[in-house]
Amino acid sequence: MDEQRTTPIPKVLGFFVKCLENISFVLFVVMVITVFINVIGRFVFQAGITEAEELAKILFVWLIFIGAVLLSWDNKHIYVDILVNALPRIPKRIIAVISNLLVSVILAILVWQGYYFVTSNIGLAMPMTKIPVAVVHAILPAAAALMFLINQYRLYLIIRGSD
Repeated sequence: MDEQRTTPIPKVLGFFVKCLENISFVLFVVMVITVFINVIGRFVFQAGITEAEELAKILFVWLIFIGAVLLSWDNKHIYVDILVNALPRIPKRIIAVISNLLVSVILAILVWQGYYFVTSNIGLAMPMTKIPVAVVHAILPAAAALMFLINQYRLYLIIRGSD
C-alpha cells in the first residue's frame, strides 16, 4: 500500500468507500430482484407489484450517486486529457489545481443546494411506496459532500506534489 493511502484521511474515506461498495451491491441486488419479480408477476400472473417501479427508480438514483462517489475515489471520471498530458510537469499541476478548485466549487454548490432541496421536501412522501421524499433526495448532498472531501484530498496531494 502506498504512503498516501495509509494516512488517516484516506483511511476514513476508504472505510466509507468500502461501505458504499457494499451498499451499492445490496441496492443493486434488491433492484434486480424487485424488477425481476415484478416482470414475472406481470407476464405470468397478470398482476405486478405497484410499488416495484417506484422502488426501482429510487434504488437506481441512489446507485448512480453512489457510483459517482466510487468513481471519484478511483479518479475514473471521464475527462479529456490529451492536451494536459502533452504539457510539462508544472503547467500540468497548475491545470490540475485549477480543475480541482472548479470541481470543488461545483460540489460545494451541489451540497448547499442539495441540502436546501432535501429540507424543502420534508413532510412529503413518494406516492406508492410512502418513502419520505427527503430520504430519496438525501443522496444528492451526501454524495456531493463525499466527492468534495475526496476532491479536497486530491487537491492536497497535487499541491504537496504527491499526485
